[in-house]
Amino acid sequence: MERSRFHRSRPSRRGVWCARLAAACGGLILLSAACQQAAPRPPAPKSVPQRGGVCRLVIPGVSTLDPLYVTDVYEATVIASLFDGLVRYDDALNVLPDLAEEWRISSDGRIYTFTLRSGVRFHDGSQLETEDVLHTFRRCLSAAGQSASSGLILARLIDQEYIDGRPRFRISAPDARRLEIVLRHAYPEFLKILAMDQLRIVPRRYFPLDRKVEQPPFIGTGAFMLDVFQADRIELKRNDQFHGSPPHLDRVRFTVSAEYSGSHNRRLFEAGQLDIMDAYPGTPNDGFMPQAQRLVQAQLTTSMLVFNCRRPPTDDPSFRKAVSLAFNRTEFLTHSHPTLKPTESFLPARMFGFSPPSGRFGFDPAAAAMLMERSRHLGGESPSVVYLDFQREPNFFRLMTDTAHRLGFSLNSRETPWIEFQEEIRRGNFNVTIMAWTADTPIAEQYLENLLHSESQQNVAGYRDPVVDDLIDRLYREANLHAKLRIIQSIETRLQETVPLIPLESYVMTYLLQPHVRGARLNPFGICSLNLGEIWFDPVPR
Repeated sequence: MERSRFHRSRPSRRGVWCARLAAACGGLILLSAACQQAAPRPPAPKSVPQRGGVCRLVIPGVSTLDPLYVTDVYEATVIASLFDGLVRYDDALNVLPDLAEEWRISSDGRIYTFTLRSGVRFHDGSQLETEDVLHTFRRCLSAAGQSASSGLILARLIDQEYIDGRPRFRISAPDARRLEIVLRHAYPEFLKILAMDQLRIVPRRYFPLDRKVEQPPFIGTGAFMLDVFQADRIELKRNDQFHGSPPHLDRVRFTVSAEYSGSHNRRLFEAGQLDIMDAYPGTPNDGFMPQAQRLVQAQLTTSMLVFNCRRPPTDDPSFRKAVSLAFNRTEFLTHSHPTLKPTESFLPARMFGFSPPSGRFGFDPAAAAMLMERSRHLGGESPSVVYLDFQREPNFFRLMTDTAHRLGFSLNSRETPWIEFQEEIRRGNFNVTIMAWTADTPIAEQYLENLLHSESQQNVAGYRDPVVDDLIDRLYREANLHAKLRIIQSIETRLQETVPLIPLESYVMTYLLQPHVRGARLNPFGICSLNLGEIWFDPVPR
Protein backbone atom coordinates (compact mmCIF):
# COMPACT_ATOMS: atom_id res chain seq x y z
CA MET A 1 0.00 0.00 0.00
CA GLU A 2 1.25 2.47 -2.28
CA ARG A 3 0.90 0.73 0.30
CA SER A 4 4.01 1.08 1.17
CA ARG A 5 2.23 4.17 1.90
CA PHE A 6 3.55 7.61 2.55
CA HIS A 7 1.99 9.46 5.34
CA ARG A 8 2.85 12.16 7.81
CA SER A 9 1.59 13.98 10.93
CA ARG A 10 1.90 17.38 12.64
CA PRO A 11 1.11 19.33 15.76
CA SER A 12 -1.56 21.36 14.35
CA ARG A 13 0.04 15.27 10.54
CA ARG A 14 3.29 16.48 9.30
CA GLY A 15 0.77 14.34 7.08
CA VAL A 16 0.16 10.57 6.17
CA TRP A 17 0.57 9.11 2.66
CA CYS A 18 0.40 6.26 4.89
CA ALA A 19 2.20 4.33 0.84
CA ARG A 20 -0.49 2.83 2.04
CA LEU A 21 2.46 7.09 -1.10
CA ALA A 22 0.61 7.81 3.30
CA ALA A 23 1.12 4.33 1.94
CA ALA A 24 0.06 1.52 1.11
CA CYS A 25 -1.94 0.51 2.46
CA GLY A 26 3.51 -0.43 -0.97
CA GLY A 27 1.44 3.44 0.84
CA LEU A 28 1.61 8.26 3.58
CA ILE A 29 0.29 9.29 6.96
CA LEU A 30 0.94 12.82 8.14
CA LEU A 31 1.98 13.30 11.73
CA SER A 32 3.24 16.46 13.34
CA ALA A 33 6.84 16.55 14.35
CA ALA A 34 6.09 18.97 17.09
CA CYS A 35 3.09 17.18 18.47
CA GLN A 36 3.04 16.03 22.06
CA GLN A 37 1.25 12.87 23.11
CA ALA A 38 -1.28 12.63 25.91
CA ALA A 39 -0.58 10.10 28.63
CA PRO A 40 -2.14 6.89 27.37
CA ARG A 41 -5.24 5.51 28.98
CA PRO A 42 -5.74 1.91 27.92
CA PRO A 43 -8.99 0.80 26.29
CA ALA A 44 -11.74 -0.08 28.72
CA PRO A 45 -12.35 -3.73 29.63
CA LYS A 46 -14.51 -5.63 27.23
CA SER A 47 -18.25 -5.64 27.71
CA VAL A 48 -20.82 -7.88 26.03
CA PRO A 49 -20.80 -7.02 22.31
CA GLN A 50 -23.82 -5.00 21.23
CA ARG A 51 -25.23 -4.75 17.73
CA GLY A 52 -25.83 -1.33 16.20
CA GLY A 53 -24.27 2.10 15.92
CA VAL A 54 -22.41 4.21 13.37
CA CYS A 55 -18.64 4.50 13.78
CA ARG A 56 -17.36 7.91 12.59
CA LEU A 57 -13.85 8.69 11.35
CA VAL A 58 -12.28 11.47 9.25
CA ILE A 59 -9.85 11.15 6.32
CA PRO A 60 -8.28 13.79 4.05
CA GLY A 61 -9.31 12.29 0.72
CA VAL A 62 -9.86 9.19 -1.40
CA SER A 63 -9.23 8.86 -5.13
CA THR A 64 -10.24 5.21 -5.59
CA LEU A 65 -11.36 2.11 -3.70
CA ASP A 66 -9.88 -0.25 -6.29
CA PRO A 67 -7.52 -2.37 -4.12
CA LEU A 68 -4.87 -2.69 -6.83
CA TYR A 69 -4.45 1.08 -7.04
CA VAL A 70 -4.70 2.05 -3.37
CA THR A 71 -1.82 4.37 -2.57
CA ASP A 72 -2.27 5.66 0.97
CA VAL A 73 -3.38 4.56 4.41
CA TYR A 74 -6.68 6.37 4.20
CA GLU A 75 -7.84 4.48 1.12
CA ALA A 76 -6.45 1.30 2.66
CA THR A 77 -8.50 1.88 5.84
CA VAL A 78 -11.69 1.86 3.77
CA ILE A 79 -10.86 -1.04 1.45
CA ALA A 80 -9.84 -3.25 4.42
CA SER A 81 -13.54 -3.40 5.35
CA LEU A 82 -14.76 -3.98 1.78
CA PHE A 83 -12.36 -6.64 0.47
CA ASP A 84 -10.57 -9.73 1.76
CA GLY A 85 -7.39 -11.49 0.66
CA LEU A 86 -6.44 -15.13 0.52
CA VAL A 87 -4.65 -14.59 3.82
CA ARG A 88 -4.46 -11.85 6.44
CA TYR A 89 -2.29 -10.65 9.32
CA ASP A 90 -3.14 -10.92 12.99
CA ASP A 91 -2.12 -8.28 15.53
CA ALA A 92 1.40 -9.76 15.78
CA LEU A 93 1.76 -9.96 11.95
CA ASN A 94 1.39 -13.73 11.83
CA VAL A 95 -0.30 -14.93 8.63
CA LEU A 96 -3.78 -16.42 9.09
CA PRO A 97 -6.33 -17.91 6.67
CA ASP A 98 -8.92 -15.59 5.15
CA LEU A 99 -10.58 -16.46 1.83
CA ALA A 100 -8.21 -19.42 1.68
CA GLU A 101 -9.11 -21.79 4.49
CA GLU A 102 -5.83 -23.70 4.19
CA TRP A 103 -2.69 -24.06 2.09
CA ARG A 104 0.11 -26.49 1.42
CA ILE A 105 3.71 -25.79 0.43
CA SER A 106 5.79 -28.27 -1.53
CA SER A 107 8.94 -29.73 -0.01
CA ASP A 108 11.15 -27.54 -2.22
CA GLY A 109 9.24 -24.40 -1.15
CA ARG A 110 8.21 -23.47 -4.70
CA ILE A 111 4.60 -24.67 -5.06
CA TYR A 112 1.80 -23.15 -2.97
CA THR A 113 -1.65 -24.79 -3.14
CA PHE A 114 -4.56 -22.91 -1.58
CA THR A 115 -8.04 -24.24 -0.83
CA LEU A 116 -10.74 -21.57 -0.97
CA ARG A 117 -13.31 -21.22 1.77
CA SER A 118 -16.67 -22.55 0.57
CA GLY A 119 -19.87 -20.53 0.52
CA VAL A 120 -18.22 -17.09 0.28
CA ARG A 121 -20.29 -14.52 -1.59
CA PHE A 122 -19.53 -11.09 -2.98
CA HIS A 123 -21.68 -8.14 -1.90
CA ASP A 124 -23.87 -8.52 -4.99
CA GLY A 125 -24.74 -12.09 -3.98
CA SER A 126 -22.54 -13.85 -6.54
CA GLN A 127 -20.34 -16.68 -5.32
CA LEU A 128 -16.57 -16.38 -5.00
CA GLU A 129 -14.93 -18.64 -7.60
CA THR A 130 -11.33 -19.56 -8.33
CA GLU A 131 -11.68 -17.64 -11.59
CA ASP A 132 -12.10 -14.44 -9.54
CA VAL A 133 -8.88 -15.19 -7.69
CA LEU A 134 -7.07 -15.92 -10.95
CA HIS A 135 -8.45 -12.69 -12.40
CA THR A 136 -7.19 -10.72 -9.40
CA PHE A 137 -3.67 -12.11 -9.86
CA ARG A 138 -3.72 -11.70 -13.64
CA ARG A 139 -4.88 -8.13 -13.21
CA CYS A 140 -1.99 -7.51 -10.86
CA LEU A 141 0.48 -9.12 -13.26
CA SER A 142 -0.86 -7.31 -16.33
CA ALA A 143 1.02 -4.42 -17.90
CA ALA A 144 -1.27 -2.00 -16.05
CA GLY A 145 -1.12 -3.88 -12.77
CA GLN A 146 2.66 -4.08 -12.69
CA SER A 147 2.75 -0.38 -11.94
CA ALA A 148 1.51 -1.42 -8.49
CA SER A 149 4.02 -2.64 -5.92
CA SER A 150 2.33 -6.04 -5.68
CA GLY A 151 2.55 -6.51 -9.46
CA LEU A 152 6.26 -5.81 -9.48
CA ILE A 153 6.84 -8.30 -6.67
CA LEU A 154 4.65 -11.08 -8.10
CA ALA A 155 6.32 -10.74 -11.51
CA ARG A 156 9.65 -11.15 -9.73
CA LEU A 157 8.60 -14.22 -7.76
CA ILE A 158 6.11 -16.26 -9.82
CA ASP A 159 7.59 -18.67 -12.35
CA GLN A 160 6.75 -18.50 -16.06
CA GLU A 161 6.21 -21.15 -18.71
CA TYR A 162 5.98 -20.78 -22.48
CA ILE A 163 2.76 -21.81 -24.20
CA ASP A 164 2.56 -21.36 -27.98
CA GLY A 165 5.74 -19.31 -27.76
CA ARG A 166 4.30 -16.87 -25.23
CA PRO A 167 5.34 -16.56 -21.58
CA ARG A 168 2.63 -17.15 -18.99
CA PHE A 169 2.83 -16.94 -15.22
CA ARG A 170 2.38 -20.28 -13.51
CA ILE A 171 -0.79 -19.65 -11.55
CA SER A 172 -3.72 -21.99 -12.12
CA ALA A 173 -6.87 -23.55 -10.64
CA PRO A 174 -6.63 -27.38 -10.58
CA ASP A 175 -10.32 -27.55 -9.60
CA ALA A 176 -13.23 -25.41 -8.41
CA ARG A 177 -11.77 -24.68 -4.97
CA ARG A 178 -8.00 -24.92 -5.36
CA LEU A 179 -5.42 -22.41 -6.56
CA GLU A 180 -1.81 -23.33 -7.37
CA ILE A 181 1.07 -20.85 -7.61
CA VAL A 182 4.57 -21.92 -8.70
CA LEU A 183 7.51 -19.71 -7.73
CA ARG A 184 10.82 -19.29 -9.56
CA HIS A 185 12.63 -20.22 -6.36
CA ALA A 186 11.75 -20.86 -2.73
CA TYR A 187 10.77 -17.65 -0.94
CA PRO A 188 9.74 -18.21 2.70
CA GLU A 189 8.06 -14.78 2.97
CA PHE A 190 5.62 -15.41 0.10
CA LEU A 191 2.52 -15.71 2.30
CA LYS A 192 3.25 -12.28 3.74
CA ILE A 193 3.30 -10.88 0.20
CA LEU A 194 -0.18 -12.34 -0.38
CA ALA A 195 -1.51 -10.42 2.63
CA MET A 196 -0.87 -7.09 0.87
CA ASP A 197 -3.88 -4.81 0.39
CA GLN A 198 -3.36 -4.73 -3.37
CA LEU A 199 -3.98 -8.49 -3.51
CA ARG A 200 -7.44 -8.40 -1.96
CA ILE A 201 -9.71 -10.46 -4.18
CA VAL A 202 -12.06 -8.66 -6.59
CA PRO A 203 -14.89 -10.04 -8.77
CA ARG A 204 -13.93 -10.27 -12.43
CA ARG A 205 -17.32 -8.88 -13.45
CA TYR A 206 -16.64 -5.43 -11.98
CA PHE A 207 -12.86 -4.97 -12.21
CA PRO A 208 -11.47 -4.93 -15.78
CA LEU A 209 -8.08 -6.48 -16.39
CA ASP A 210 -6.51 -3.42 -17.98
CA ARG A 211 -7.71 -0.37 -16.10
CA LYS A 212 -8.31 1.25 -12.74
CA VAL A 213 -11.86 1.41 -11.36
CA GLU A 214 -12.55 4.91 -10.08
CA GLN A 215 -16.28 4.87 -9.40
CA PRO A 216 -18.71 2.38 -7.78
CA PRO A 217 -19.63 -0.36 -7.70
CA PHE A 218 -16.73 -1.45 -5.48
CA ILE A 219 -17.85 -5.01 -4.78
CA GLY A 220 -15.91 -7.25 -2.42
CA THR A 221 -16.42 -9.99 0.17
CA GLY A 222 -15.63 -7.89 3.25
CA ALA A 223 -17.49 -7.33 6.51
CA PHE A 224 -19.01 -4.10 5.18
CA MET A 225 -20.52 -3.04 1.85
CA LEU A 226 -20.20 0.35 0.19
CA ASP A 227 -23.38 2.38 0.52
CA VAL A 228 -22.32 6.01 -0.11
CA PHE A 229 -19.37 7.23 -2.21
CA GLN A 230 -19.38 11.03 -2.37
CA ALA A 231 -16.73 13.73 -2.44
CA ASP A 232 -17.35 14.61 1.22
CA ARG A 233 -18.52 11.28 2.64
CA ILE A 234 -18.03 7.53 2.34
CA GLU A 235 -20.40 5.22 4.18
CA LEU A 236 -20.29 1.47 4.62
CA LYS A 237 -23.11 -0.74 5.83
CA ARG A 238 -22.96 -4.10 7.56
CA ASN A 239 -22.67 -7.21 5.37
CA ASP A 240 -24.99 -9.69 7.06
CA GLN A 241 -23.81 -12.43 4.66
CA PHE A 242 -20.16 -12.02 5.65
CA HIS A 243 -18.28 -15.31 5.64
CA GLY A 244 -16.90 -14.62 9.13
CA SER A 245 -18.69 -13.33 12.20
CA PRO A 246 -21.03 -10.50 11.08
CA PRO A 247 -19.89 -7.07 12.26
CA HIS A 248 -21.55 -5.49 15.29
CA LEU A 249 -21.75 -1.97 13.86
CA ASP A 250 -24.58 -1.01 11.52
CA ARG A 251 -22.45 1.46 9.58
CA VAL A 252 -19.04 3.11 9.28
CA ARG A 253 -18.95 6.74 8.15
CA PHE A 254 -15.79 8.40 6.83
CA THR A 255 -16.03 12.16 6.56
CA VAL A 256 -13.72 13.35 3.77
CA SER A 257 -12.31 16.72 4.79
CA ALA A 258 -9.70 18.95 3.18
CA GLU A 259 -9.28 20.44 6.67
CA TYR A 260 -7.87 17.16 7.98
CA SER A 261 -5.16 17.96 10.53
CA GLY A 262 -4.32 17.14 14.12
CA SER A 263 -5.97 20.28 15.49
CA HIS A 264 -9.07 19.99 13.27
CA ASN A 265 -9.56 16.31 14.12
CA ARG A 266 -9.11 17.04 17.80
CA ARG A 267 -11.91 19.62 17.69
CA LEU A 268 -14.21 17.10 16.00
CA PHE A 269 -13.35 14.44 18.56
CA GLU A 270 -13.90 16.79 21.50
CA ALA A 271 -17.27 17.81 20.06
CA GLY A 272 -18.30 14.14 19.91
CA GLN A 273 -18.34 14.08 16.08
CA LEU A 274 -15.67 11.36 15.81
CA ASP A 275 -15.60 7.99 17.52
CA ILE A 276 -11.97 7.20 16.60
CA MET A 277 -9.16 9.66 15.91
CA ASP A 278 -5.74 8.76 14.52
CA ALA A 279 -2.47 10.65 15.09
CA TYR A 280 -3.52 12.44 18.29
CA PRO A 281 -1.40 15.64 18.61
CA GLY A 282 -1.76 16.48 22.31
CA THR A 283 0.82 16.90 25.06
CA PRO A 284 1.39 14.45 27.92
CA ASN A 285 -0.21 16.65 30.57
CA ASP A 286 -2.77 18.58 28.58
CA GLY A 287 -5.73 16.95 30.36
CA PHE A 288 -7.54 16.60 27.06
CA MET A 289 -10.61 14.40 27.52
CA PRO A 290 -9.19 12.18 30.26
CA GLN A 291 -12.20 9.89 29.81
CA ALA A 292 -11.08 9.07 26.25
CA GLN A 293 -9.35 5.75 25.65
CA ARG A 294 -5.91 5.65 24.07
CA LEU A 295 -4.38 3.00 21.86
CA VAL A 296 -0.60 3.33 21.56
CA GLN A 297 0.96 1.36 18.71
CA ALA A 298 4.54 1.09 17.46
CA GLN A 299 4.32 1.18 13.66
CA LEU A 300 6.36 0.05 10.67
CA THR A 301 6.63 3.68 9.66
CA THR A 302 9.59 6.01 9.13
CA SER A 303 9.45 9.73 8.39
CA MET A 304 11.96 11.04 5.88
CA LEU A 305 13.19 14.11 4.12
CA VAL A 306 12.65 13.21 0.45
CA PHE A 307 14.60 14.71 -2.46
CA ASN A 308 13.35 14.67 -6.05
CA CYS A 309 16.29 13.09 -7.85
CA ARG A 310 14.86 13.94 -11.29
CA ARG A 311 14.57 17.71 -10.95
CA PRO A 312 17.42 20.26 -10.76
CA PRO A 313 19.11 21.09 -8.49
CA THR A 314 18.26 18.04 -6.34
CA ASP A 315 19.11 15.72 -9.26
CA ASP A 316 22.78 16.26 -8.30
CA PRO A 317 24.03 13.85 -5.58
CA SER A 318 26.60 16.45 -4.41
CA PHE A 319 23.80 18.98 -3.88
CA ARG A 320 21.70 16.46 -1.93
CA LYS A 321 24.68 15.42 0.18
CA ALA A 322 25.45 19.07 0.94
CA VAL A 323 21.87 19.66 2.09
CA SER A 324 22.01 16.56 4.30
CA LEU A 325 25.13 17.91 6.03
CA ALA A 326 23.79 21.48 6.36
CA PHE A 327 20.35 20.46 7.67
CA ASN A 328 20.35 20.58 11.48
CA ARG A 329 18.72 17.23 12.08
CA THR A 330 19.35 17.32 15.83
CA GLU A 331 17.43 20.56 16.24
CA PHE A 332 14.59 19.23 14.12
CA LEU A 333 14.31 16.13 16.29
CA THR A 334 14.20 18.14 19.53
CA HIS A 335 10.74 19.33 18.43
CA SER A 336 9.46 15.86 17.61
CA HIS A 337 6.58 14.11 19.30
CA PRO A 338 7.97 12.34 22.42
CA THR A 339 7.14 8.89 21.02
CA LEU A 340 8.74 9.54 17.62
CA LYS A 341 12.20 8.08 17.97
CA PRO A 342 15.20 9.47 16.04
CA THR A 343 16.39 7.07 13.36
CA GLU A 344 19.14 6.90 10.77
CA SER A 345 17.99 3.64 9.23
CA PHE A 346 16.10 3.52 5.95
CA LEU A 347 14.07 0.66 7.43
CA PRO A 348 11.43 1.05 10.17
CA ALA A 349 12.26 0.02 13.71
CA ARG A 350 11.24 -3.61 14.43
CA MET A 351 11.88 -4.64 10.82
CA PHE A 352 14.73 -7.07 10.11
CA GLY A 353 17.80 -5.10 9.06
CA PHE A 354 16.98 -1.97 11.07
CA SER A 355 20.16 -0.33 12.39
CA PRO A 356 20.21 1.97 15.44
CA PRO A 357 21.45 5.59 15.22
CA SER A 358 25.24 5.98 14.98
CA GLY A 359 25.81 9.55 13.83
CA ARG A 360 25.73 8.80 10.11
CA PHE A 361 23.78 11.96 9.31
CA GLY A 362 25.80 14.52 11.25
CA PHE A 363 25.56 18.32 11.06
CA ASP A 364 28.66 19.63 9.28
CA PRO A 365 28.11 23.01 7.51
CA ALA A 366 31.80 23.30 6.53
CA ALA A 367 31.79 19.94 4.73
CA ALA A 368 28.45 20.90 3.18
CA ALA A 369 29.94 24.10 1.77
CA MET A 370 32.80 22.13 0.21
CA LEU A 371 30.33 19.77 -1.46
CA MET A 372 28.36 22.71 -2.82
CA GLU A 373 31.56 23.89 -4.49
CA ARG A 374 31.53 20.62 -6.45
CA SER A 375 27.83 20.76 -7.30
CA ARG A 376 27.15 21.27 -10.99
CA HIS A 377 24.37 23.68 -10.03
CA LEU A 378 26.75 26.15 -8.40
CA GLY A 379 27.53 29.26 -10.40
CA GLY A 380 25.33 31.72 -12.20
CA GLU A 381 21.99 32.34 -10.55
CA SER A 382 21.26 30.94 -7.11
CA PRO A 383 19.56 27.52 -7.46
CA SER A 384 15.87 27.50 -6.54
CA VAL A 385 14.43 24.65 -4.47
CA VAL A 386 10.68 23.95 -4.22
CA TYR A 387 9.49 22.68 -0.84
CA LEU A 388 6.08 20.97 -1.22
CA ASP A 389 3.83 20.25 1.73
CA PHE A 390 0.32 19.11 2.59
CA GLN A 391 0.21 21.25 5.72
CA ARG A 392 2.93 23.67 6.62
CA GLU A 393 5.44 22.12 9.03
CA PRO A 394 6.82 25.33 10.56
CA ASN A 395 9.83 23.81 12.30
CA PHE A 396 10.95 21.87 9.24
CA PHE A 397 10.47 24.86 6.93
CA ARG A 398 12.46 27.13 9.26
CA LEU A 399 15.36 24.66 9.38
CA MET A 400 15.28 24.19 5.59
CA THR A 401 15.35 27.99 5.22
CA ASP A 402 18.42 28.07 7.47
CA THR A 403 19.97 25.33 5.32
CA ALA A 404 19.29 27.36 2.17
CA HIS A 405 20.99 30.41 3.68
CA ARG A 406 24.06 28.35 4.61
CA LEU A 407 24.41 26.92 1.12
CA GLY A 408 23.29 29.87 -0.96
CA PHE A 409 20.12 28.61 -2.64
CA SER A 410 16.59 29.98 -2.51
CA LEU A 411 13.71 28.01 -0.97
CA ASN A 412 10.15 28.39 -2.23
CA SER A 413 7.30 26.84 -0.25
CA ARG A 414 4.13 25.40 -1.80
CA GLU A 415 1.26 24.08 0.29
CA THR A 416 -1.54 22.07 -1.33
CA PRO A 417 -4.57 20.01 -0.19
CA TRP A 418 -4.02 16.29 0.32
CA ILE A 419 -5.27 14.96 -3.04
CA GLU A 420 -3.37 17.65 -4.97
CA PHE A 421 -0.30 16.98 -2.83
CA GLN A 422 -0.28 13.32 -3.89
CA GLU A 423 -0.69 14.28 -7.54
CA GLU A 424 2.12 16.85 -7.40
CA ILE A 425 4.40 14.26 -5.81
CA ARG A 426 3.61 11.76 -8.58
CA ARG A 427 4.29 14.37 -11.25
CA GLY A 428 7.59 15.30 -9.62
CA ASN A 429 6.64 18.95 -9.11
CA PHE A 430 8.87 19.44 -6.08
CA ASN A 431 12.49 19.35 -4.96
CA VAL A 432 12.09 18.42 -1.32
CA THR A 433 9.30 17.39 1.01
CA ILE A 434 8.88 15.56 4.28
CA MET A 435 6.91 12.33 4.36
CA ALA A 436 6.44 9.14 6.25
CA TRP A 437 6.31 5.72 4.63
CA THR A 438 4.40 2.83 6.17
CA ALA A 439 5.32 -0.66 5.06
CA ASP A 440 2.99 -2.92 3.06
CA THR A 441 4.61 -5.97 4.63
CA PRO A 442 7.18 -6.58 7.40
CA ILE A 443 9.71 -7.64 4.70
CA ALA A 444 12.84 -5.50 4.28
CA GLU A 445 13.38 -6.17 0.57
CA GLN A 446 9.78 -5.33 -0.28
CA TYR A 447 9.99 -2.07 1.68
CA LEU A 448 13.27 -1.08 0.02
CA GLU A 449 12.04 -2.08 -3.44
CA ASN A 450 8.92 0.07 -3.17
CA LEU A 451 10.85 3.05 -1.93
CA LEU A 452 14.04 2.90 -4.01
CA HIS A 453 14.04 0.42 -6.91
CA SER A 454 14.26 2.05 -10.36
CA GLU A 455 11.20 0.14 -11.60
CA SER A 456 8.97 0.93 -8.63
CA GLN A 457 6.09 3.33 -9.20
CA GLN A 458 6.22 4.16 -5.47
CA ASN A 459 9.77 5.47 -5.84
CA VAL A 460 8.61 9.09 -5.45
CA ALA A 461 12.18 10.33 -5.12
CA GLY A 462 12.75 9.23 -8.73
CA TYR A 463 15.95 7.57 -7.54
CA ARG A 464 17.78 5.48 -10.14
CA ASP A 465 20.84 3.48 -9.10
CA PRO A 466 21.76 0.15 -10.76
CA VAL A 467 23.89 -0.73 -7.72
CA VAL A 468 20.95 -0.45 -5.32
CA ASP A 469 18.67 -2.24 -7.80
CA ASP A 470 21.08 -5.18 -7.95
CA LEU A 471 21.41 -5.34 -4.15
CA ILE A 472 17.62 -5.39 -3.74
CA ASP A 473 17.39 -8.15 -6.36
CA ARG A 474 19.94 -10.14 -4.38
CA LEU A 475 17.89 -9.73 -1.18
CA TYR A 476 14.98 -11.58 -2.79
CA ARG A 477 17.23 -14.50 -3.75
CA GLU A 478 19.23 -14.73 -0.54
CA ALA A 479 17.96 -17.14 2.15
CA ASN A 480 20.79 -16.79 4.69
CA LEU A 481 19.87 -14.11 7.26
CA HIS A 482 23.47 -13.07 7.93
CA ALA A 483 24.05 -12.60 4.21
CA LYS A 484 20.78 -10.63 3.91
CA LEU A 485 21.90 -8.35 6.72
CA ARG A 486 25.19 -7.64 4.95
CA ILE A 487 23.30 -6.76 1.76
CA ILE A 488 21.02 -4.36 3.67
CA GLN A 489 24.07 -2.71 5.22
CA SER A 490 25.57 -2.30 1.74
CA ILE A 491 22.35 -0.65 0.55
CA GLU A 492 22.32 1.77 3.48
CA THR A 493 25.98 2.66 2.91
CA ARG A 494 25.22 3.44 -0.74
CA LEU A 495 22.19 5.54 0.21
CA GLN A 496 24.22 7.58 2.68
CA GLU A 497 26.49 8.57 -0.21
CA THR A 498 23.81 9.28 -2.81
CA VAL A 499 21.18 10.65 -0.35
CA PRO A 500 17.79 10.31 -2.08
CA LEU A 501 16.22 10.33 1.39
CA ILE A 502 17.20 11.32 4.92
CA PRO A 503 15.59 9.15 7.64
CA LEU A 504 14.25 11.19 10.55
CA GLU A 505 11.89 9.36 12.92
CA SER A 506 10.41 5.96 13.70
CA TYR A 507 6.75 6.09 14.65
CA VAL A 508 4.81 5.19 17.74
CA MET A 509 1.27 6.50 17.27
CA THR A 510 -1.52 7.33 19.67
CA TYR A 511 -5.14 6.81 18.66
CA LEU A 512 -8.07 8.22 20.64
CA LEU A 513 -11.32 6.32 21.16
CA GLN A 514 -14.51 7.68 22.66
CA PRO A 515 -15.43 5.99 25.99
CA HIS A 516 -18.22 3.92 24.40
CA VAL A 517 -15.96 2.25 21.80
CA ARG A 518 -15.10 -1.39 22.52
CA GLY A 519 -13.05 -4.12 20.88
CA ALA A 520 -10.73 -1.85 18.86
CA ARG A 521 -7.29 -3.20 17.94
CA LEU A 522 -4.42 -2.23 15.66
CA ASN A 523 -1.26 -3.87 14.38
CA PRO A 524 2.02 -2.20 13.30
CA PHE A 525 0.45 -1.08 9.99
CA GLY A 526 -1.53 1.53 11.91
CA ILE A 527 -4.95 2.98 11.15
CA CYS A 528 -5.50 0.84 8.05
CA SER A 529 -5.36 -2.27 10.26
CA LEU A 530 -8.22 -1.06 12.48
CA ASN A 531 -10.57 -4.01 13.03
CA LEU A 532 -13.84 -2.22 12.24
CA GLY A 533 -15.62 -5.54 11.77
CA GLU A 534 -15.10 -6.42 15.45
CA ILE A 535 -15.75 -3.04 17.10
CA TRP A 536 -18.95 -2.43 19.07
CA PHE A 537 -20.42 0.39 21.15
CA ASP A 538 -21.60 0.27 24.72
CA PRO A 539 -25.33 1.08 24.93
CA VAL A 540 -24.86 4.32 26.84
CA PRO A 541 -26.11 7.84 26.09
CA ARG A 542 -23.82 9.57 23.60
